[in-house]
Amino acid sequence: MNNAFNIPERALVLGANSDIARSTTLALASAGTTEFVLASRRPGDLRPLAHRLRAAGADLVETVEFDATELDTHHNFVSATWERHEHIDLTFVAFGELGLHSGAVHTAMTNYVGAVSILEEIRSRLQRQGTGTVAVVSSVAAERPRADNYVYASTKAGLDSYTRGLADVLAPTIHVMVVRPGFVRSKMTAGLDPAPFSVDPDDVAADIVAGLRRRSPIVWSPPIVRGVMSTLRHLPGPVHRKITQHTTSTPKSTITDAFR
Repeated sequence: MNNAFNIPERALVLGANSDIARSTTLALASAGTTEFVLASRRPGDLRPLAHRLRAAGADLVETVEFDATELDTHHNFVSATWERHEHIDLTFVAFGELGLHSGAVHTAMTNYVGAVSILEEIRSRLQRQGTGTVAVVSSVAAERPRADNYVYASTKAGLDSYTRGLADVLAPTIHVMVVRPGFVRSKMTAGLDPAPFSVDPDDVAADIVAGLRRRSPIVWSPPIVRGVMSTLRHLPGPVHRKITQHTTSTPKSTITDAFR
């Protein structure tokens, strides 16, 4: 870890095929991270990203297979990763799905159960390691569910709460950061009407790197959504339903449905 700037030397990226993960790894490389372990269900798809990271100056880029829903593989995955690299400075959890077509149970398995499973394995390693950082992509949707995103929002609310608790467990030696993006224009939200205060993956990546530098406990992207969600969170139920129904132009286009 570069202590002067809190930029990791070696990063493990779970869900490296996501647009937020791709942008963040490139931003980390520009900031000084030199070694990457990129994990995805389809590691072959990571070749272009690996090439760009090497071109940006990365000394080591490793691509490996990882599936959040294959819980029985998580222990061996973490053990093998630490055996190869001994020390991981940053674990970045960036996998997830909206669940528009996969169903509630699968979405819960991916977004919450899978994340908790792998993070519990990583927690024990970090406690033995004694240093490190964990950054977990949650969502502003965790702040309050609505009718057309309640499954996704509930999984992110659970993950958000878990991550904040993990921060207390690992403090003060391990830094844990929750990332709460708003609507991100990405392949995950393709076909949805952009919500107010929409951002691109590069914007989220810049906010994440800034949060790592500051050792922030929570990063909102863009920062303005913190105030927006604070207001929505405290609205009475009937008022909240009326406002969210009013702002929904299609069954899939909402203020928070596609919040990453």
